[in-house]
Amino acid sequence: MLKDSEIKKVSKDDHPRKENAFSQPLNHQPIFNQPHVITESWYPVCPASSLKENETRSFTMLQHRFVVWRGKSGKLYAMDSFCPHMGADLGNGNVIGENLQCYFHHWIFLPGGKCANHKEGNLESYPVEEKYGFIWIYPGKNPTHSVPQPPGLLNQEVDALYLKKLKLYAHHHVMMAGGIDLQHFKSVHKVDIKFDYQIIEHGKHVYTWDLSGILPSGSLLLNFTRWLTGGEFKYQALFAGGSIVSLTYGNDLRFRGRGFKLPNVSILWAGRPTVDGVSEVDIFIIRPKFKGLLAPIKKFASTLFSIVLLAALRDDDTKAFPHMRFNVGLTTEGDKSVMDLVSRINEVPVSHWTKDSREK
Repeated sequence: MLKDSEIKKVSKDDHPRKENAFSQPLNHQPIFNQPHVITESWYPVCPASSLKENETRSFTMLQHRFVVWRGKSGKLYAMDSFCPHMGADLGNGNVIGENLQCYFHHWIFLPGGKCANHKEGNLESYPVEEKYGFIWIYPGKNPTHSVPQPPGLLNQEVDALYLKKLKLYAHHHVMMAGGIDLQHFKSVHKVDIKFDYQIIEHGKHVYTWDLSGILPSGSLLLNFTRWLTGGEFKYQALFAGGSIVSLTYGNDLRFRGRGFKLPNVSILWAGRPTVDGVSEVDIFIIRPKFKGLLAPIKKFASTLFSIVLLAALRDDDTKAFPHMRFNVGLTTEGDKSVMDLVSRINEVPVSHWTKDSREK
């Protein structure tokens, strides 16, 4: 097993894909774990506070550059970033009212991408949302869903704490699959728990794994958790568009199984592919919007508990990912949960920012 010091030195790129090409060739998946495919889903761009009124910036995802600007009204807009006249980056332009002016020759573009100077100079525009303190972009025409809330906090008022951006050792689909890999609780986390699960559909390409099981006895922490919850453990994993997974731990659990409702923990990961063949993820802690005199204490306790749980799970899982290629090959009955996710991600539409590998 790699030591912690050795794990930190492992290259974060797609080198495992290029290894053992003849003796262990990769099984092709059209969308799942494909490093140069962007699905039609929501992706975080930047903190909302970093783009003020009358400001514009351009960003890239893989080989696609887009521009986001905030008009005088405070509303956000996005479109392809290169001016059709001479190809200047519109991220260097000027915001005039709600419109965007190219710095080079002052061509004007309206919020929907229409060019005011030439009828053939229109640009592709994209939906944007502001949520969890971030700006999000959807690389398609008509979103099939909004930026989702965690499954344990649906239809509730929430606030968010942004933790950090991490570069993974693998594609973000691999990380997402780890969240519902029911065999790894025993092999990685040393918790022999048998989960039952059902999949709840929320609409196109948004679904929740609802999982529950009986905690085994064992360590001091396990025994305390069994006593606290009455023996049952529940968590939910919501997946959206092949880019977002949000986990709620302890949803609907009660003290000793029948008393007052216990607090849950909700964490959201938003992944995006990089040119290195692996992914980055932005991590958010999502909390109920606490009110009243005890709100600051509840917020602090919820945040602290979330960070401790996230650190504990990540430290174990991280050891599995260095040099991983996640070749979906020989599977067993215990892999059904993961294969259910693989098949659903393979059905997500692909953005025209990248090539759809399902095309012949």
